[in-house]
Amino acid sequence: MAIGKVISNKSLNRNEVLKILRGMWSIEVAPCIEEKGNNVCRVSFKTEDHMRKAIEEGLWSVMGSSLALQEWLRDKGRKWVMLKYEKLANFCYACEKLGHQLKNCGQKIEIASQDQLVMKYEAFLRAAPIRSDGLEE
Repeated sequence: MAIGKVISNKSLNRNEVLKILRGMWSIEVAPCIEEKGNNVCRVSFKTEDHMRKAIEEGLWSVMGSSLALQEWLRDKGRKWVMLKYEKLANFCYACEKLGHQLKNCGQKIEIASQDQLVMKYEAFLRAAPIRSDGLEE
């Protein structure tokens, strides 16, 4: 079983999110997909291999935002994990947070001009647009 979080600063339409997820994974691969909270869902995969593949292939794009998927850990303890971010749909290079872009950043950054903004991350983190045939450009 896996838990997924759509990384967005907006609450997305639950039914649309579930519909998109069902389009990603058929009933044969993921028999149960359910909403667990604000932009959070739980996905029950039929096999461990299906779950591992889905986690390794992520981040997934959902309504212009990224879906981070990880294994559902049933114990109540906390666990640190190393994450590698690639092909992010929405990432702010200014405040270094997921869920919005630089033009929509609400954090006040006092700089004389955009040219003076020094950023650790660049456009290589952005996801390529998806073509109508489902392949990346």
